[in-house]
Amino acid sequence: MSGNWAIPLAIAAAACYAVGSVLEQYEAAKQPEDKALEVGLVLDLVRRPLWILGLVLDMGGFVFQAWALALGNVAIVQVLLATAILMALPLGVKYTGQRLGPREWTGAAIVSAGIALFMVFANIDKGSPTTVLGREWLIVTGIVVVIAAVGLVGGWRTSGAARAALWGTVAGVAWGIMSVYLDTTMALWDQSGFWSMLATPYPYAVLVSGGLGLIVVQSAFQTGKLAPSMATFESLQPFTAVILGVYLFGQRLHGDVVVREIGAALGLAVLIVGIVVLSGSKVVAAGAGALDPDDELLEKNVDGAGSSKRSVDPR
Repeated sequence: MSGNWAIPLAIAAAACYAVGSVLEQYEAAKQPEDKALEVGLVLDLVRRPLWILGLVLDMGGFVFQAWALALGNVAIVQVLLATAILMALPLGVKYTGQRLGPREWTGAAIVSAGIALFMVFANIDKGSPTTVLGREWLIVTGIVVVIAAVGLVGGWRTSGAARAALWGTVAGVAWGIMSVYLDTTMALWDQSGFWSMLATPYPYAVLVSGGLGLIVVQSAFQTGKLAPSMATFESLQPFTAVILGVYLFGQRLHGDVVVREIGAALGLAVLIVGIVVLSGSKVVAAGAGALDPDDELLEKNVDGAGSSKRSVDPR
């Protein structure tokens, strides 16, 4: 299968992640905030069928993402995964019963323009995920660990928007580097076989960074401050993956390098601006599964009338 399939596979992964997050975050929002950053939070959630269904969809998204990375490069795949926030729009309309307003249309247009710019200019090769020196991995991992530690401690000592932004940052960076670990894992599998790949640290780094991101992002959404948590979480995933892909794997642009570097950087910047704009929308928050189930928008939209808001089914 050619590398051209990486694009539809990445979009399929984004779709799975978008729908899965609706189910996961809807159930997570019901949990008390004192369970934040605890493994017990996830242990409680695994007893909820909707959360399990969301997790299954996330696993499907993970498989599509891994497949896309095996065929394409981490920068392109990770930017395309940002289309999940666009898919949150129709889900949010159904979930809240509201129409799209100027913020949603503007944000969607900016995100789309950013993705289009990046895709047009970022004619990037895959680089060499299997030739990265151990020292470089240690440096990058060490930086991420420091960012995570500062963000987790800072978030724990603060509250409200500051906590949401700090924990969203940790989750976004964790899932950004997870994509880079996953890209390396898939490349090693292709090069040396499954069992040889398992003898390396990279698949286990995928599990650790992915697990950290899962717990922290659930806790970030629990704060109820959706704009800062979504803005940092959604924007730092592609940013981290693109920067690390270029630094670690030596991914390079083809053609007029200066023009393409400027165009790709502009596209990434525009994408992040669009994500920030959309992150302030309750329609998008509901579509991403991050709207508090006690929010009046959900209460108004439950079964048309009269039902208990705790019986909301996001499907």
